[in-house]
Amino acid sequence: MGNSIWVIVVFLATASIGAVYTTISPDMGLAGCLSRLAQVAPKLLFADTDFASRGKRTSLLPKVRDILSGLPGEQINPDVVFVPTVHAPHKVHHNSISPTVPTDLGITLSAFLSITHASSTPLEFSRVPTNHPLIIVYSSGTTGPPKCIVSPHISILNYRKIAHLHNSLSPSSIVFQYSSTSWILWNVMLGHMTVGARLITFDGNPLYPDAGTPLAICERYGATYWGTSPRYLLELEQQTSSGTMKRTFDLAKLQMVTTTGAPLLPSQMDFFYSPLFPSRNSTQEIHLSSIAGGTDIASSWIASNPAGPVYSNEMQMWALGHDCDILSQDPKTTTRTICDADTNTQKQIQRMEWKSVGNSGEPGELVCLKPIPSAPVFFWGDDEKNSKYMDAYFNRFPSVLDTNGEAQYLDVWAQHDLTTHNPMTHGLQILGRSDTTLNPSGIRFGSSEIYHIIEAPPFNALINDSLCVGRRRKGDQDEVVFLFIIPTSGIQVTEDILDKIRGSIRTNLSARHVPKFIFQVKEIPYTLNGKRVENVVKKIISGVDVTPSSTISNPGCLKEYRKYKDVERQPSDRRSKL
Repeated sequence: MGNSIWVIVVFLATASIGAVYTTISPDMGLAGCLSRLAQVAPKLLFADTDFASRGKRTSLLPKVRDILSGLPGEQINPDVVFVPTVHAPHKVHHNSISPTVPTDLGITLSAFLSITHASSTPLEFSRVPTNHPLIIVYSSGTTGPPKCIVSPHISILNYRKIAHLHNSLSPSSIVFQYSSTSWILWNVMLGHMTVGARLITFDGNPLYPDAGTPLAICERYGATYWGTSPRYLLELEQQTSSGTMKRTFDLAKLQMVTTTGAPLLPSQMDFFYSPLFPSRNSTQEIHLSSIAGGTDIASSWIASNPAGPVYSNEMQMWALGHDCDILSQDPKTTTRTICDADTNTQKQIQRMEWKSVGNSGEPGELVCLKPIPSAPVFFWGDDEKNSKYMDAYFNRFPSVLDTNGEAQYLDVWAQHDLTTHNPMTHGLQILGRSDTTLNPSGIRFGSSEIYHIIEAPPFNALINDSLCVGRRRKGDQDEVVFLFIIPTSGIQVTEDILDKIRGSIRTNLSARHVPKFIFQVKEIPYTLNGKRVENVVKKIISGVDVTPSSTISNPGCLKEYRKYKDVERQPSDRRSKL
């Protein structure tokens, strides 16, 4: 189901009886739907009758039939309820709308609701333990089946913390969080109801008919809180600067704007607070905050501080209730020989000491030192030892290794994000995933440092999108950095532009940050949630055979990157070819 009133109603009803809820956006491909539903085996499947795409609505009945045909019917055979998509779903008389649904496929919402009546069946809430499963969400799974992450009922407490303390929401707040129902931000948005805030549900493309659509929604409904993404602000800036988007909007009631999904660049913050921003009122009083979290914990690791200052290029604070730290990527290692009492033989033991760099300003890996309420309770379908769960979050920092390869690990949660903390401002930065950290000649840095250059003036008018990854093939002595770019429509990538990109990176960062290769490509791969797919491209150009999963919205473009596995030098004219 798309983001609507009814999909929220279904969630609340599910939670009230202690059942388990999961949702998939209608725009996800058939393979993506099957890879999720085949793992969780639903008993009841709600589906919209159609979905919105660039001003048009397409029937979902054929897709639902394909999903049911693709599931192993002898094990998974859910009952299906079709929900009519109408302009005013909260109107009682619309509940009786009965679209034509084949009897062998499912029933209508009207028929489902006729089974019981509120007058004869009072609402009762099932009491469940705090760790009882509430929602199943899914990892990105860019190179395999997505992991089914189970959030417990106590995570509602964390939702309320974010809504009330970090976002200053109250019953007078009107929230517009743009998100598909497949993104964790949609679940967090539901948590805003715990403080009585009202929600604006939007099912559509935020860039259709132009980038002003979300601003028009904020204006029309008087949004006080708006959740968006740096990628959207970049599109808005490009359309505003080029004159494509000329509308202005009254955002006088807007108090807070949060962005997530990627780092918020200094140039994007400058744009937001500049006269160019398409708003008739001053944006100076709006609190613009960049946040970062994880699908895993259904929450933020780094959150807003509505009472504190906002610094360019930094997120504000660790989320309350999380004992977070940053560990160095290079442990101090000592080796000693001991006698194994069981076998009476000698073996070598390696001990690793991981140093905290949380107050040094050095980059390291984000960890959480103590349990948190919103941590997932398990992975759906994991083994009895929770092996996948432990490998994902806890088997990251070995403290002891022996000659048999057995390890003991630090008892800390590893988020796998390369992070820095500014000891002066106490602000934080996410530099990228630790598994895609760039490391040419021993100089570690995150891809976001390159994006800060490429997506800032003057290059944001020349370059529409970019992707920065490292390549280290089997047998390579060192990693080399590739920068893939897509020019703005009408722009020819010239040797002069490439020289200016290299020069700006050299000046603002260092000579070692300059990518060895810069190539123009046709398309950048993204997940369905709008995040760049760096790790898959890194594996492809490093010669690893990768089967992309259904979470990548444009997997066909990955074929173009295979040829870069064997590139040894930049073309002599230093121009990339389409």
